[in-house]
Amino acid sequence: MGAAGAVSPQAPSRTARAVRASAGAFALALMLPPAFAMGAVSHANVASSERALEQDVDAIAGDGPADRAEIRRQLIAESDLSSELGRLREAFDERWAGAFVEHVDGKTTLVVRLKGYSRDAGELQIAQPHQVDQTYETRIVEGVEFTEAEIRERIRPKLDAVKAAFPSVQGHYVDDATSEVVVLVSRPELFEGRSSAAARAEAERELSLRLSQIVGLPARVTLLPGPFR
Repeated sequence: MGAAGAVSPQAPSRTARAVRASAGAFALALMLPPAFAMGAVSHANVASSERALEQDVDAIAGDGPADRAEIRRQLIAESDLSSELGRLREAFDERWAGAFVEHVDGKTTLVVRLKGYSRDAGELQIAQPHQVDQTYETRIVEGVEFTEAEIRERIRPKLDAVKAAFPSVQGHYVDDATSEVVVLVSRPELFEGRSSAAARAEAERELSLRLSQIVGLPARVTLLPGPFR
């Protein structure tokens, strides 16, 4: 995460279910509210003891109503799939367009997005499970236009223009689920007083159109109530 006003590729994902893959380091986050993501990332990146796992569950569940068994299941599944993610990232490196985790109806799925299409079905056999009693499934989505690396290369020369257009920019990232360029912009005035969610949504829509014109790619602006500290 960059300092206030800096454009950084390490900003956190909006969806909180994305699997970030950068320079061989993989950080995972649950399909839970953003405030809960840090607990998931901590557990996914470090092999935790049973006690540490329970502490992670406590941190995510908080004092409100929560399905502790489901939180625990998701944490274990994401920890289990971290090594698989690295294996697939290496196998499909030249086609890698992103990956993210879905938690639906008590089932965890690692979704891997690839540029273009395989020449034959055998190319995707590497994605088949090779662990006994896996706690997750893997789904391959082909036909993406650009790899993640290609998008980052295309936007690199546009970053100065993005910063000039959005002086309060806090960071940017490539959304693993959609391949959109996402720019985080601090606009506290839209979160104060009588400002409504509808007004923020309209502002995001207009700013996103402007951003897309600047970068020449599908893009969106996410507004923040203040700068990162």
